[in-house]
Amino acid sequence: MSTPIPTPGNTTSGSPLPGPRPTGDPDRIRSDVDRLLGRLNGVVGSNTAEVISGRTHLLEQAHEVLTEALTTVDRV
Repeated sequence: MSTPIPTPGNTTSGSPLPGPRPTGDPDRIRSDVDRLLGRLNGVVGSNTAEVISGRTHLLEQAHEVLTEALTTVDRV
């Protein structure tokens, strides 16, 4: 992969994405998930295992965004 991907729990905001802690804003959630899923076909590697690993990582990040959104909704 050409650009580093933040890992879940690796940012100061506790979010898998850089920047401020996500809110329950549906447009931002949709945008974040779309951006992550849009990168799935761009994952490259020297073998199938690397590609699968890279795609898995992106899917885990999208899952984290959705989980955080649900947690935010539960707090409201």
